Formats: sequence, C-alpha cells, structure tokens
Amino acid sequence: MERAVKITCDYREKPSGVPKLLSLQGCMVDFRRLDAGDYVINRQLVIERKSAIDFVQSLISKRLFHQCSLLVKSKLRPLILLEGDPFTTGSQISLEAVHGAILSVSTAWHIPIIQTKNTQDTAHSLLVIGNQQLSSKPYLPNSGVKSRRINRQKARFLQGLPQVGPVLAERILDHFGSLNNALMADRNNLQKVEGIGKNKALAIRHFLDGEVR
Repeated sequence: MERAVKITCDYREKPSGVPKLLSLQGCMVDFRRLDAGDYVINRQLVIERKSAIDFVQSLISKRLFHQCSLLVKSKLRPLILLEGDPFTTGSQISLEAVHGAILSVSTAWHIPIIQTKNTQDTAHSLLVIGNQQLSSKPYLPNSGVKSRRINRQKARFLQGLPQVGPVLAERILDHFGSLNNALMADRNNLQKVEGIGKNKALAIRHFLDGEVR
C-alpha cells in the first residue's frame, strides 16, 4: 500500500484553495501556524508559496529576504514556489530589480525557486515533490557534523556574495558570528570587517536586496 503524502499547511493558506486541492488529490493535510514557509512536506521540506504580486511586494517591503532567513534557519530543505510571472505585475519596481532578487534568492541564499502557472499547478507540484520524497532517502539535518566542517560550508556560502573571496568570507563569519547576522548587516556594519570598504559594502547590500546599481 502506498504511503500518503503528508503536508502541513499554514492556516493562512486556506483561502488560497491549495490545501483543498491537495486533500482532493489524496494528501494528508493538517493546519497549524508555521514559523517559516507556508507548507511542510513529509517533515522534510519547507516551502514558501508566493504569487507573482506578493513576490514583488515582499521585495519592495524588504520582507522577502527576512522570509529567506527564516526558511534557512528552519533546518529543513527550503524551496520557493513562485505562482505566476513576477515580470508582468505592472509594479513600478524595475524588471532588473526583480531579476536580481530571483538571482539573490537562488545564489546567495541557496533556495531554489520553482515557477508554477496557477493554484492548480502549485498543488500538483507539491504533490509531485511529496511523492518523490517518499520514494527517496529521508533528509536529516546534520546535527553531529564537526564545527570546523560547518564553518567551511558557511564560508563557501558567503563566497557567493559579490567581491567576497575565501579570506574575506572567513573574516565576515568571524566578525558577525553567524550567517544570519552577516546577511542582515547594514552597510555601516559591513564596513567594520577588514577588507570591506564603502563600495564593496554597497555592492554586497545591493546584491542581497535585489537592487541594481
């Protein structure tokens, strides 16, 4: 007998219609208030669902990268489902800024973005992802990894930022103590790190904020 896909939905997702579609497709659906994301699949993957207009609005309000931080800190595999086309919302924000934000989420935050056409396509994608997880080995957070190895992984993550090499990545990590503190730092705090001047701090913040210089 096949196991059913288990999906926990944030209760605020009820009006979207996605949870109902998931139930009709045989998923085991329950609701609760999630600290990160809108859906948790099989207790392995956390997903933020964003409509095209919500993606743009969250970029304008700076909410997007705070949500990315929450997804990363959840210790589950993060994913963003982008429903619709964020380049055709009619918003006054530039298309370059939207493109920059998508690249920042994918490269700096290492969160994949999958685009869906509509609500039905989103529900179908969630179901397919859930079934794929059931047929593969479960993902477990690396709780026993040595701190030195973890620090190397964090440093490699920071090297995805503009003009940041291996040495500077280590300095940033040592200065701020955590990835979250480093990625949320403003320009003035970034300049306190040896090797980061005004221009480099501006480049890093523009990249993380999805802005085009």
